[in-house]
Amino acid sequence: MKKVALALLCCLLALAFTGCTRTPAQTEEEPTLPAWAEEEPLAQQAREVVELINAQDFDAVAALSEEAFTGDQLREVFGGSLESFGAFDSLGDSVCEDATENGIEFVTVRQEAHYENSTVTYNMSFSEGNVLRGLWL
Repeated sequence: MKKVALALLCCLLALAFTGCTRTPAQTEEEPTLPAWAEEEPLAQQAREVVELINAQDFDAVAALSEEAFTGDQLREVFGGSLESFGAFDSLGDSVCEDATENGIEFVTVRQEAHYENSTVTYNMSFSEGNVLRGLWL
């Protein structure tokens, strides 16, 4: 009976530890970006988008999107949120990741921004040519 209990315990421990290990895709390696994408210019553009949003220059943000959305749409989405965030304090870390949707390759940049009342993560998708295609919180 002790051998059976020990064998079961060993199996449970093996399953538990297997579930906690990282696969090679989950390691802390640098993300692989499309050939057209360079991390620093994309991160810089994401920082500029956040600065434009903070300045409430939604038309300038829309211009970066090549008409994927309008300044009025952005104003409607972000205008009230900015008030609740409080005064802008500083930019935090940014992360660039490869993404594919409907066969189109994008880079998603997550840019952290610190405000008086909260910390916000802006998520932006860029297509080839660093064109802003998506923007959400």
